[in-house]
Amino acid sequence: MNFSESNFEVLKINNFFSKAISPKIFNYRDKNLLFFAGEKNDRFTKIYKIDLKNEEKKEPDLCFELEGYFQRVLSPDLILIDNKIFMFFEGKRKNKTGIFYAKSDDMSRWDIVKEPLIFDEKNQIDYGAPKCIFHPDSRKYYLYYYKKDKSKKNIYLSIIDKHLKIFKTFEKPIIFSESKLEEQAVYSPDIHINNSSWQVFYAAWGQKPLKGIIMSAVSKNGIDWTDKKKILEPNIFADIKHCSEPCLIKEKNSLNLYYEGCDIFNNWKIIKKTLALK
Repeated sequence: MNFSESNFEVLKINNFFSKAISPKIFNYRDKNLLFFAGEKNDRFTKIYKIDLKNEEKKEPDLCFELEGYFQRVLSPDLILIDNKIFMFFEGKRKNKTGIFYAKSDDMSRWDIVKEPLIFDEKNQIDYGAPKCIFHPDSRKYYLYYYKKDKSKKNIYLSIIDKHLKIFKTFEKPIIFSESKLEEQAVYSPDIHINNSSWQVFYAAWGQKPLKGIIMSAVSKNGIDWTDKKKILEPNIFADIKHCSEPCLIKEKNSLNLYYEGCDIFNNWKIIKKTLALK
């Protein structure tokens, strides 16, 4: 599995921002909506969305702005729970980072819950880049996120119910650094279930000089992950410094990977590449 170097696209939405990062796609009423964090004035305090069908035609819509309460908001991830739309996101408050959420009936108005779902009150550990997915067998929700302790990020898991009550948190990381490719950070999982087969795409940082790549792994239960593979590394002008924060989706007859890339001039952009199977 790899991604075509010739078939890539730097999204037009990047023209509206000094930096556009953390893409996630949410299918709602047969529309693929791209959510992301956009920076215009050196602060990531706003979450935006756009229908991918209109990506070339209009400026993205502002979902909400949290300047004043949060120092930064990143990595929006959306899921339907009991017919309500929940957006989990990474928020930085009091100089520490945790998992927060907002909820909405139709995305026209968001109720921001300012009490964190996952946060270290001792200000020693950061949490971020959430991904929530419904587990069909247990009827619970699996909430994945990074935990940064000391200098490394690894992916952890908490199991929650529809009321967001945490039933179990795994003490050890479930996806973690196992090679030089991942020695600095493993985070931002994008998870897909097909029958009993699970697949994750995630960001990994390591090597010298330091660079970000995208990797994948597989699982039968969403907890034990094996068969790690490098999927994408910096190889075009638009992502020559790093690839990160992946999101895979099927559009028409293609599998497309949306991700955050950075060029040699330190321009952070959202890029789309088409999957080529070998």
